[in-house]
Amino acid sequence: MSDFLDWESSYNPWNLDELSHRGKLYHYTDKAGCDGIIAPKESLGLSPDCISLRFTRIEDMIRNDLEERKHIVASVRKALNNLCNEPQNSERHISAEFAEIVENFPAKETDIDVGSYTLISDKQSKELGNYQIKMGYRRLDYYVACFSTDPDNEYIMRKWNAPIRLTFKSAFLNPNEMPHGFVNNQVAIQMPGFYHNFSPYPELRRCVIGHSFKRVSYDEVERCALIENFLLYIYKYSRNKKDIKVTLHDMYSLYDAFFKKAVNEESGYEYWREKEVRFVIRLPHGTQRDTLKKYGLVLDSESEHNGEIIYKHLYLPVDKTFLMGGDNRA
Repeated sequence: MSDFLDWESSYNPWNLDELSHRGKLYHYTDKAGCDGIIAPKESLGLSPDCISLRFTRIEDMIRNDLEERKHIVASVRKALNNLCNEPQNSERHISAEFAEIVENFPAKETDIDVGSYTLISDKQSKELGNYQIKMGYRRLDYYVACFSTDPDNEYIMRKWNAPIRLTFKSAFLNPNEMPHGFVNNQVAIQMPGFYHNFSPYPELRRCVIGHSFKRVSYDEVERCALIENFLLYIYKYSRNKKDIKVTLHDMYSLYDAFFKKAVNEESGYEYWREKEVRFVIRLPHGTQRDTLKKYGLVLDSESEHNGEIIYKHLYLPVDKTFLMGGDNRA
């Protein structure tokens, strides 16, 4: 189960097929960033036998677009208006009461204590030999790593002083992809070391932490269509007002991660030139370092916020097989 929220449903807000990508990915960085990936910090307990990706907590990212959520709110209102204007007998019509709840949702708040999540239980399953998963409601913490689909992205190199390009195989993004030459799954599974060699980040599968790997959307039409489908999902399947608010919080957090404004008139940055794909890991809010340590994941850069410990960075070990190499593009 690579993502517990990606169940099959035409209203599934996490299954963003429109934002998918199946090719190679390129991570642009500087020398210090490259060294940290290729030679993980042993002081953090990271294995030197892998590469290590650093994810940044979404609230702590120096965002390209400092008003991301503001323009998402505008898109939500446009989507609401479209749905409210649908004929009342239409499957896409929503009630005025639901529209009012959505419109009054405090979208600018980042500390709302709601959200759906997976909880890593300390109780071990005797049958499966792994840790059981429980469902509940609580806020999620989002950690993000950024890539590009462009192998020669001069915009990123110039704007963010990132002359080194690391190339990741397409199987890194699509871990179920069979290596070249294998006839079927059975042949591959019979090969010694299959799960080690052809699973990019087995730790996420072992502890079943929610994650999404999607391209960023810069298109307003696409954004509104996705929001309309998400709102219809909430309207059809939420049982009460609390359910609605829980899912709305997830919606805004999701779109903070995967939506960007195409052009910021004040800064002049054209974000679409990044051709960005983001790897997003979702943790239950308040997850502590020791909880993930047994899976090989590392939380780092500890700080205190409103009396609680939070972590700016999450390190994920990745099998070296999935990194094709790096070069200096300067």
